[in-house]
Amino acid sequence: MYRSALFLAAVLLFSGITAEEASKNVTSGESSKSVSPGDDGKALNPADVLDYLHPYPVDFLHKSKKYSLFCDNKVNYITAWRKCMDINQELATIESAEDNLAFLAAVGSYTDYVLTSGTDLGKEGSWMWLVNQRQIPGWNQFSAWDNGEPNNQGPEDCLVGFNRDGVLYWNDIPCGNAYCYMCQELIL
Repeated sequence: MYRSALFLAAVLLFSGITAEEASKNVTSGESSKSVSPGDDGKALNPADVLDYLHPYPVDFLHKSKKYSLFCDNKVNYITAWRKCMDINQELATIESAEDNLAFLAAVGSYTDYVLTSGTDLGKEGSWMWLVNQRQIPGWNQFSAWDNGEPNNQGPEDCLVGFNRDGVLYWNDIPCGNAYCYMCQELIL
């Protein structure tokens, strides 16, 4: 819950909307996914919004993913997250060596940074995938950080992947910078 509240604060900071506007949108169902009051009939707390924005079950580990690279318009982290949600996908996670290879295949020969859903906005140095709130590295200890990364030089709180000589590496970058982004679709 603490991470969700901190992420919501980050979303509000990057989006330029106030907490009151966010609360109104969440409680009135004006978000990209319909949000309904809790079982007790009370309106949702904006800090709970992540629990309702996820379009699929949280457990990805036993399902396949299809990655799609978007480079037509470079955007910042929050905008990339929103754009993936707008097409009923999610900003990418890379939770295994297989995911890393599939992500690399989707990147192809593109060698600049590509945004993923990895972030430590909730707690500095505690990396997680935004879309499922799993820690990085996760249950299988997989990660692909480049040498010396994450180094948090300045406000570097978002994870990007990049192709160097046919190998996908990760780096931490400022969330406000604009890059291409990778969405993922869950294959049931």
